[in-house]
Amino acid sequence: MTDQREFFRSRELDYWARADGLKDEEAALIDRWLDPSLPTLDAGTGGGRIPRALAESGFQRLTGFDFTPELIAAARSMPGAEGITFDVADATALHYENDAFAQATYLQQVICTIDDADGRDAALAEAARVLEPGGTAIFSFVCWESRQASRAQRAYVAYLAVWRRAKRDPRPLQSMPRLRLSGRADPGAFRDRGPFNWWYRAREAQAALKAAGFDVAAIGFGGDAARGALSASAAEALDRGARGTLYAVCRKRA
Repeated sequence: MTDQREFFRSRELDYWARADGLKDEEAALIDRWLDPSLPTLDAGTGGGRIPRALAESGFQRLTGFDFTPELIAAARSMPGAEGITFDVADATALHYENDAFAQATYLQQVICTIDDADGRDAALAEAARVLEPGGTAIFSFVCWESRQASRAQRAYVAYLAVWRRAKRDPRPLQSMPRLRLSGRADPGAFRDRGPFNWWYRAREAQAALKAAGFDVAAIGFGGDAARGALSASAAEALDRGARGTLYAVCRKRA
């Protein structure tokens, strides 16, 4: 987590501080599944991109958190941030009370930036803890099957496997360096330089959400999410084709 925090407060600070607007699939999921009248938490908010967009569409009780103080300072200073609460907080140990929010957005692949399994499980458990029973959370994940669907990405994974065998590095292949920084190709990825993100398998993501206390209401990949055509299970989503970001809409079990 320390490497990720330093990464976002230095090399990626400007990029995430200035990001604006919703992706098509984010907008479609939010419109379909979230209620503007309910208290909403945005995880890994960066410069406040998502809560500012929600405020523009009528959401009123908004809170965003990020573990990078510099990004929270940027979020608080942005036009449209008035009335939004922004906090410095770590996803693995939140300071919010139990059942504090009715809904949450864990978009921008927040969970995947946590490279150790215990940390990822803790962040998912915290997401469930601060959500009221029956509350809705929308998650996004970088997905192993999507990466394997690309010939270029498969070639990179094969290269990485050879590199790690040569260096006798036991790091799993699902733990990968970022290929792009600030929207541009990063040559450090070919030297296996961190920080590392965890690329979930679709069934693995569904199982982790269930273990944390969520029921998965809908799951699927970017194009299907944008069309409002998510699947009932990871297996069904994979049968339709793995392309792009994996999204999951969840309800906290009572």
